[in-house]
Amino acid sequence: MRRHLGALALASALLAPGGLLAACGESDDAPAEAPATSDTGTGGTDGTAGSPEVELLRASDAGGAVTEEAVEVGDEAALAGFLEPLDPAFGAEVRARVETLAEQDGRVLASVVAVGCASPTSARLSGDDIEVDLPKSDEQCRVPVTTVALAVP
Repeated sequence: MRRHLGALALASALLAPGGLLAACGESDDAPAEAPATSDTGTGGTDGTAGSPEVELLRASDAGGAVTEEAVEVGDEAALAGFLEPLDPAFGAEVRARVETLAEQDGRVLASVVAVGCASPTSARLSGDDIEVDLPKSDEQCRVPVTTVALAVP
């Protein structure tokens, strides 16, 4: 009986979520294969009074590539060009948020700031560029996360 209990305890430790045989890069906090939904949040700012906030929108497996510079997406042609490489569902969410910001504040800048396992922890506007802070990680993931930053200068 004792031998069976020891084997059962060992198997439980090895196979439990987060146990020794858990897949690389998986954690209890975020599933390795998240659906293509987005999480809209507000990124950090550089801390100066009156500095604009940068919003970070995220979606799993939403496509796109990191853009070198933020682009102004105030007119339909520019917005359509920016959204074209993104998954249509995520693109629709980004479009809705851009339209809301444009109605409130006018000029909107957008940038794909990350595609991969690491998602920015904060972002700030520097002139017409959006700078992000990416955590250092060796984590492997099955599905990359696309992060779009929106700012109103």
